[in-house]
Amino acid sequence: MLCILPQPLQSAGTLLPGAELLEIALDLGRRPQARLTYAAIDLADEPVTRLDLQRIISALGPFTADNRVGIEGTLHRVAAIRNRLVRIYPYAISRDLVEKVIRDLRLNARTVPRAEQADLALALRARAADPRLRRLLEATSITLHQVNRNSTAQIRHALRDLFNVLLGLEEEAVDEAAREAEHAAQRVLAQGIAVELAPRPAPIRKMQHRIAMRHRLHAQSTGSEPQRHLVLHPGTEGSFGE
Repeated sequence: MLCILPQPLQSAGTLLPGAELLEIALDLGRRPQARLTYAAIDLADEPVTRLDLQRIISALGPFTADNRVGIEGTLHRVAAIRNRLVRIYPYAISRDLVEKVIRDLRLNARTVPRAEQADLALALRARAADPRLRRLLEATSITLHQVNRNSTAQIRHALRDLFNVLLGLEEEAVDEAAREAEHAAQRVLAQGIAVELAPRPAPIRKMQHRIAMRHRLHAQSTGSEPQRHLVLHPGTEGSFGE
């Protein structure tokens, strides 16, 4: 079962007591968890992203009508909750502005007034260390996403990145490029080699670069348009050059 998970989660999963493991839960915007017979354990500090879920789905066969799929050669099954509404808790930023951006981007999300109702928190970077906020995060285990200013532009940028929104581009093309970058990152991590990606428009290359950064890889943009593309390298994450 662990082989379908992103590499960092595979490593964490090997340390789990197999006899006590009930399930592994990957919930968008929350930390990945292993649910044992006696406790729930976070497998990583970083929240689960759409790209993580896309990579896992791409490694599986088609889901059945009840949103389940078996893992070939095992008795394990994966269950999916699709089109899940993401609940956002705004802290020290305008809830009205967050709702406006959600409507403008047509996101499957809404704000909630209490942290315990939320899947993630969105806060001003300057207020991220507030003791009250830290207590809420510890009590609920939701993840924190930060903006520099309480403005529509900043909130829009944060939610576009979080929900993997690239305006003006077909969703299928974005998803394909995301899967390509995830697979390439896994090859770089596993084999220690450089991997070239296919030529993509600049907005998609930037999205792929964010994937490389999440895996702590170096990403280099090379070539001339329309053949400009990313090359992922082992080692410390690097800057993206246009």
